[in-house]
Amino acid sequence: MNSNTLEWRSGAAYHELSSEEFDPGEVEDDTYYDAFAVKVLAFDEETGTQTKRERYKAGFVQHNYGYHRCNEEVYTLSGRFRYPDSAELFTEGCYVYRPPGWIHNGEVIEDAEVIVRHDALFSMVTGYEKEALRTNAFTNNLDEAVGPRGFVVHRNANFAAWTPGIQAMEEGSWEENPEGDFWVKKLSRNVITGEQTLLIKLGPNFRISEPGFALSGEEAYIIAGELTIGEDNFENGFFYSRPAGYVRGPIESKNGCLLYASFDGRIDYRVAGHNEIGKKLV
Repeated sequence: MNSNTLEWRSGAAYHELSSEEFDPGEVEDDTYYDAFAVKVLAFDEETGTQTKRERYKAGFVQHNYGYHRCNEEVYTLSGRFRYPDSAELFTEGCYVYRPPGWIHNGEVIEDAEVIVRHDALFSMVTGYEKEALRTNAFTNNLDEAVGPRGFVVHRNANFAAWTPGIQAMEEGSWEENPEGDFWVKKLSRNVITGEQTLLIKLGPNFRISEPGFALSGEEAYIIAGELTIGEDNFENGFFYSRPAGYVRGPIESKNGCLLYASFDGRIDYRVAGHNEIGKKLV
């Protein structure tokens, strides 16, 4: 999917489609909804899991403090904004993970675009005071409050080191080693299930020469560069999603590529035959 060609939806139209409950707090609705727009990249009608590209105008403020009932991940493509619960200025390359119930708000300082993922129908429940920031509305138990990926994560990936790809993915297994170099930055990970979100950088002439599939579902947004999977060509702004076990063609990047990628389990890669491309084997 080329997200560059998708039409931007107004905030109001998006919430009618894919929100369980949404309370913007004490604010003029027109003013609030005019300040942001959404492109839906993936939406599961059964679970409500969704991935979106969102843009916000400078001055947008979530006026009340509140929480979501789902896990939330945000990766910054451009602009500047602030989340008071993390006390950090978010710029290009910054990432946050929040478990359900985590109380926060946000303010956009400079026009911004982000990639946002929720693992259920989106919700926003507000009405909390500033003192509630960095607490969980569902529980005071620390282990439950911080969720399966640990404490609320803020990663400025610009200051993180790249790890050689095979080394970074050693918890999984590969039936075929890639040709060429690739590197990984782990943004967050569930150590029990292997569910994880990564930045992946492919070097020039990277290639996985045989068709194959992963034992985890995956999705990726192309931040920069170009990528070919079988007969599909991807470049900046493209998004793709694959269910677990879906066989795809050889993977190649002649000039290199940067991806923001999520996996719903450990990255176990299996080789398949050319006659199995397009089939789901698990």
